[in-house]
Amino acid sequence: MVRNRTVFKKRKNVGKPSIVDPGTPTPGNSSNVPVAPVTASASKKKLAKNESCYKELQQKEPSCNSNILLDISLLSEALEKFAACKKCGENISLETKCRAEIVHEIQLRCQLCDNKLNFNSSKKVKTSTATLYENNVRLVFALRTIGKGRAAGETFCGIMNVTPPPEKFSTY
Repeated sequence: MVRNRTVFKKRKNVGKPSIVDPGTPTPGNSSNVPVAPVTASASKKKLAKNESCYKELQQKEPSCNSNILLDISLLSEALEKFAACKKCGENISLETKCRAEIVHEIQLRCQLCDNKLNFNSSKKVKTSTATLYENNVRLVFALRTIGKGRAAGETFCGIMNVTPPPEKFSTY
C-alpha cells in the first residue's frame, strides 16, 4: 500500500514557546505594539535575584585588581628563594589550606622565628543576606551567565586542578 503524503512532517517549536524580546515587532505584527514577554529561564531568575552583588563585580575599565590562576608550588619556590623574614632574615615558607570552596587561606611562615602572616586568596563581598568570597561569587556568576550550573563548575574546577565550586549555588 503506497502512501500519498509524507508521514514525518517537519514541526517547529512544538511544546516550547519561542523566546521573543518584549517590544520587538514580529513578522505578523506590523504595528509597534509590544509583545508579551516570555517567562525567564531559571538561570536568568537566579541572576536577577543577586543582581546587586553581581553589578559590583563588573568593572567598566581594566585595572590591576584582577584575578590570576597561579601554580602554588611556583609561588612557594619563588618565596623560598627571594623572600626573607623581616625579624630575623631567615627564609619563609608558604602553606595553603582550603577555606571556602575555591578560596584558600595562605600562610607565610618564618622557618626560624615562627613569625606568621595569614591571608585569604580572595576579598569578601557583602550581599543583602551574607558575606561571601568574591572568587566564589564570580565563579557562580560566570556559570549562570553562560547557562551552566554546579556540574559544569565541578568539571571546570577538576580540569583546572582547583578545589570544587560552592556546594550551595542558591546562596550565590
